[in-house]
Amino acid sequence: MIALSATAILRAQHRAAVRTRNVVQTEVDRQVVLGLEHCAIASLRSNPGFSGDLYDADFGNTARVTVTPVSATETLLSVWLHPTATQPAIVLQIDPGKL
Repeated sequence: MIALSATAILRAQHRAAVRTRNVVQTEVDRQVVLGLEHCAIASLRSNPGFSGDLYDADFGNTARVTVTPVSATETLLSVWLHPTATQPAIVLQIDPGKL
């Protein structure tokens, strides 16, 4: 029979491990978002009229950035981490002429 204190210790360790995994996954997602954002900006520097989707090769077609021209001076960057997401992880509005 396991003592109640041992059970409490095991539960606390499990909760700490789950919190650590969540923090690590959040940081990984943030790095993927920043990487896709920089990739899109680099594509706009070389071709200011670029529009379409860019995918991360490491994540297949799950993580992507959508580049949408809004006007002649503004382009919208929407970074999506999951194909079933209803909202993008980040949305940026930039001027490709100033890159």
